[in-house]
Amino acid sequence: MGMRGVVLLLAGVAWVVLGGMVWAAGPLTVKDVERFVQSYTELKPLFDADDTGEAGGEDPGALAAGWGKALARDAHAKGVLSKYGFDIPQWTDVASRVLATYMVLKMSEGGGSPAAQLRRSLAELEKDPSVPAGMKPELVANYRQAIAQYEAMEKSVSEADKLAVRSRISQLDTLLEWNDQ
Repeated sequence: MGMRGVVLLLAGVAWVVLGGMVWAAGPLTVKDVERFVQSYTELKPLFDADDTGEAGGEDPGALAAGWGKALARDAHAKGVLSKYGFDIPQWTDVASRVLATYMVLKMSEGGGSPAAQLRRSLAELEKDPSVPAGMKPELVANYRQAIAQYEAMEKSVSEADKLAVRSRISQLDTLLEWNDQ
């Protein structure tokens, strides 16, 4: 897992712990993901011009919430959402779910478990004599927390959500400008 993967992982797991991933609407459907992709395609220029979502970095919940704030300020955006059957809270919920599921799928590509990769990195860190002794306990604690948080995020993304998002993964790669680094 590259640095981008670690950043995504840590941001995503922090979102799970802080915000939770509980939705009353049931699992995502392919149609939900299609509507998200179509609406996001039309709304992307607004998000690219607005820095609201940037405050969330790559945390899916904060990013979607930032986008929701941008949508609330733009009358045209509300019309786009309506065209695809969304209001702002619904769209923000679907966006955060699609993004979280997308992150889990992308971080799990190649058959490797991100949690297992983090455990290997933790083992290397614990044995690394070049890491200052004063920093090591905090780094070890951060890795352990990231492992637990990733496992919680992975468990909270349903197989139905994965199936729905997987159906549009190549479109999402393009829209979200994913590149493996």
